Amino acid sequence: MKHLPFLAKAHQSLLPVCSLACSLSLVACFRYDDPAVTDTGIGAATAGGSSGTGGTASSGGGMGGSDMGSGAGGMSSSVRPEPPDASCDNVTGCGGEVLGNWFAVDSCLSVGGMADLSALGIGCSEATAGGTLEVTGNWTFADGPADNDEILNDTTQTTGQILLGLGPACLNVSGTTVGCSDVAGPLASIGFESSTCVQSTTIEGGCDCTGVVNQQGTAGFVTFDAGAMGLWSTEESTLTVAGFTTVDYGYCIEEDAFLHVSVASSSSSGVVTGTIVFQKQP
Repeated sequence: MKHLPFLAKAHQSLLPVCSLACSLSLVACFRYDDPAVTDTGIGAATAGGSSGTGGTASSGGGMGGSDMGSGAGGMSSSVRPEPPDASCDNVTGCGGEVLGNWFAVDSCLSVGGMADLSALGIGCSEATAGGTLEVTGNWTFADGPADNDEILNDTTQTTGQILLGLGPACLNVSGTTVGCSDVAGPLASIGFESSTCVQSTTIEGGCDCTGVVNQQGTAGFVTFDAGAMGLWSTEESTLTVAGFTTVDYGYCIEEDAFLHVSVASSSSSGVVTGTIVFQKQP
């Protein structure tokens, strides 16, 4: 029992040391640079790690950082393919499924050959033609309620100018020679929004006429009977649209994403060459 006073004194001397050690250990548990304290995300700890801002928890501990492009919840956005440029040559037909909504993204259409003037009641039946056209807007192909009743909703807009060279015989109307301005009016029946004719600088005794095209429906095919609704059908690589007038197009579906079409029917305003590119909409 004589050692008890010594043990008591030793115990008292060790208390400050233990307190200091415990304090130091607590400080070590909450160091300034501990990620659990300094992380601004301060997410709730998950099994095996902690979650950080913009990241996911990683197994095996530590901050789980995911790719910035992954988005919330690991979702990734789909990238739509870049539309191809429209060819200025006619499409090589390959057919394909046209159902759905298609938006015109590019076109390259030229007009040439001879315009058919036989229905105008003037003194000639044809004239040289030249010009360019552009197509914008949508084609929507849908199945109708009955068999063979496929419906096309056509909100395309065809715009451009077509130049016609009329020979002197065109000015002979029912035995009367008229001026160039007198034949401008009948050209509206071709499908022009407006037209002007002046004395030609290249055709002796003839006229140079300019027709303005601004037409809704019947994409790329200039006609007085353009329509915004019609029926459609396909056979091999030919797409047929029947409204107030019937027009055939050569067509090809590319990667179920792009519809390439070329006008295959003859137009009174001249021969249309080139391609319209439509992109499929989701």
